[in-house]
Formats: sequence, C-alpha cells, structure tokens
Amino acid sequence: MVERFDADWEVAQAFYRRIEADTGAGLLSIGPAVYAFASVEQAEKWRSRRPQTAPAPHLPSCYRTPHGAAQAPNAGRLNVAAFLDATHATWRDEGALMSAKIDPQSIHASEDAVELVGRQLRAKRLVMSVGAAAVDWPQTAGLPWALARGELLTVRLPGVVETRVVRGGVWLAPLGEGLFRVGATYDCLGLSAGPTPKGRAWLLERLSALIEAPAEVVAHDSGVRPLLAHRLPSSGWSQDNPRIGWLNGLGSHGVLRAPRLAITMAAEAGAG
Repeated sequence: MVERFDADWEVAQAFYRRIEADTGAGLLSIGPAVYAFASVEQAEKWRSRRPQTAPAPHLPSCYRTPHGAAQAPNAGRLNVAAFLDATHATWRDEGALMSAKIDPQSIHASEDAVELVGRQLRAKRLVMSVGAAAVDWPQTAGLPWALARGELLTVRLPGVVETRVVRGGVWLAPLGEGLFRVGATYDCLGLSAGPTPKGRAWLLERLSALIEAPAEVVAHDSGVRPLLAHRLPSSGWSQDNPRIGWLNGLGSHGVLRAPRLAITMAAEAGAG
C-alpha cells in the first residue's frame, strides 16, 4: 500500500507541475495537514505507522482535540476547479478538446478505429472515464459497482484562522477569505437524493465536535463517488474490441491515482 501511494504521489506531482507550466496556473499546493485523533487507540495506531510524524504544532484554542493530534508535513491538495478551467481553456485553444453529450450507443468500433456516430470523430482508441455515469453504460455496466453519495458544506467560520487541512470526524479545508469546505457524508443507498437536511445536520454536528466556532453555511453540495466493490481503480481494454477501454473506480482518490493510470493507458493506446 505504501509503495503504491509513493508511486502514485511521485507521478501525480510531476504531472500537475507540468500542467502548471503549460497553463501558467497555480494548481497544486503541498503543505502540512493536521489529524485530530478520535481515541487513544487511534493516536497510538497513527504513531506506530508514522514514527517520523511530529506532534502537531500549536492549535488554536477553538479546536477540540482531547486525544491529541499530529501533523503530516507534506500533504498535497489540488484546486480541482482551477485545474479544469485551466486545462479546458488550453486544450480548446489547441483544438484538442470538444465538449458534447455522448450517447454510449453512438460508439461504433471496427477493427482499425473507433467512431462516434453523428459526431464525425474517429480515433485509433477510445477510453471511457465518465465517473458514476458508467454504471449505465453498456461497456462498463458489468463492473462491480458500489457507488456512494457524499455531501459537502461550504461554511464561514468567523475568527478561525487556518491554512492547513484538518481531519477529525470530518475534514476541514481552507478556501480563503474565511471560507472552509467540510466533508463528507457517505451513503450507498440514496444516490439520487442530492443535498439533504440529514447530511447537513450530520456534517455540522461533526464539525462542532472538532471546532468550537459558529458555522454559517454558504453552500451545500453533493456528488456520487465512482467506487467499485474492491475499492481499487479499474482500467483495461474490452475483450470484444480492444480499441475501447475504460478508466474508472477512482472513488475519492482520483487526484492522486488518475495521472499514473492515465499515463499508462495512453502508452498502451499509442502502442496499439
């Protein structure tokens, strides 16, 4: 597990730094993250696995950490919205990106190419990476899906000054200007429910257990994690037609895992 993380992290850093150089946008920040322990046992387990991790530096008095906390020195965080904006703008200018709603039934594969019927698009290979929507695509419906909906809050915490990501019951990520993102719930049943009062209450309760500060809810969002039953990513090429492939099942770790997997698939596609 550690080896896989290290490999993913090394490739991800290089990938996002290259995108930053290509687009001129600042996207990846690397800095400390604080972990507040829920129990003595959790604290001992953490320290046994990460003996090099120093105790967390001073935490503001508003934090509730009866079992202590620790700090990881090099946690990465990608500004996903800025990443999408920057890459989409660059690729559109280069003529490499087209936005369109694709009907999976319009995908036609032959021995030497893949075509999108009605779109006048033809390529040697097609890789489908459509997140949770893949459960309804015939090419990927047979994967062992175990989708999970998650809810997030954007809150304003007056008087709280924090630049690190803090985890403890929920995760708290600073957005700047006094705003923080709080997440996330986990629901395998109500996938189409969207933001719910129950999810909002759960997040606020957990946030209150972590930090003593009034929270003003600015936004409430939800999404569906594209998880598979084995909790590992899935990628490959169709046995029926090896010109069609898929990359999915990244769950909530897409920022970390996607670059290495995508580079591998791109190399395979080029070789074919």
